[in-house]
Amino acid sequence: MLVAFVGPNTLVIAPSYSGTTEETLSAVKSAQEQDAPMIAISSGGELKEIASKSKTPCIFYSAPEGMQPRAATGA
Repeated sequence: MLVAFVGPNTLVIAPSYSGTTEETLSAVKSAQEQDAPMIAISSGGELKEIASKSKTPCIFYSAPEGMQPRAATGA
């Protein structure tokens, strides 16, 4: 869930290493409902699919497989 002031004049940045983080996907859904502009950052998953379908810019990155999300950020 997003804070109440998010709307068409608020940029939402939606990061998820896997693209399946529930909190991020929930925030994305809320942002879409509030017509907030968005940028997604992910290595794939549902977040990348949502971004593609909604024409939301998505920064796609790949990291070596098997890394923990916190460790993969620097990769």
